This record gives sequence, structure tokens and C-alpha cells, in this order.
Amino acid sequence: MNLYFRLLLLCLRLAGQKKRSMLEPSILPFRVLPHDCDVNMHLNNSRYLAFMDLGRLAVLGQAKVIGKMLSLRFFPVIHAVNITYIRECKPFSRIKLKTQLLGWDRKYWYMEQKFYDSTGQCCSVALVKGVFIQRGKLVSADALMEQLDLALTSPTLPDTIHHWQSLQNAKKNHV
Repeated sequence: MNLYFRLLLLCLRLAGQKKRSMLEPSILPFRVLPHDCDVNMHLNNSRYLAFMDLGRLAVLGQAKVIGKMLSLRFFPVIHAVNITYIRECKPFSRIKLKTQLLGWDRKYWYMEQKFYDSTGQCCSVALVKGVFIQRGKLVSADALMEQLDLALTSPTLPDTIHHWQSLQNAKKNHV
């Protein structure tokens, strides 16, 4: 993550918020700065992914579990990302990133992350699949929830996740 100043601002923002569920969406505002842009003078595709890191951190931060995760040495690792760019984000424009935990299965966590422009139009949408690792080993969702004292059950995963899983399996079998 190369956005240390924005990370610091996020940490300050999260410190002042009340605890909320991980299932509630997180919305982060950003301004597209010139160094966020590529030669086409719009938000660089790698910067979307970096902003998305901050969005996922915000979901954990709003649930007030980051400290406990660090003390237990739980670390999130991204397994797959699928992003679709719909409209560009120009320099100095204000955008918002909405991050929503869609649910989980025994192994993976699934999130949807959407960028919106100042008029509320969607600029991009991404699906993210991740795991948690502790001391080099995968941690199941149930074990993570238990150790973090979270009494949550996964919502039913949407059909888009099941279709995406099928596509991922087809890609793995093609290699």
C-alpha cells in the first residue's frame, strides 16, 4: 500500500467512529490528485486497487477488530480481484468508495467495492475474494469469528459470486 498519508487519515477517522458491524458498508471519500492519474489523465488502474485496500481496512476498522487481529497475528490476503471500469475519474474530482462485505464460506471472504463520482454515478465495480492467514496457515471464517468475538452469520452469497467462482475454476483448469 503506497498511500501512507491517506492511511494515516483513515486511521484517525476510524478512531473517532463508533463501533459498527462488519456487515455495514463503509464509504470513504477521496479526491483524485494528479499523482493518482496515468498518462491519460484519469485515475490509474493500480490506484483503484490501492484505494480498495483502504476500503477493506475501513470495514475492519469500523468493527474495531484491527487491534485484536494484529495481536493474534491475523493478516488478510487477497486471493482474487475482478474489476470493471465503467467511467473515468478525472484529476481533482471527488469520488466515493463503497465497500460491502457480501459474505463468506469456510475458506474465503467476499466483498464488493464500488467507486462513485460526485453525481452518484458508478465509475467502477469490483469483486474481491480473500482469506485470513495466521502464522502462515489459513484461518477459517468460523475460527476467525470466534477468536475475534464476532457473532455474525454470513448473508447468502449473491449469484454473481457463484458465477465468478465458476469462472475462476475454469481459469485454474485452463492453466
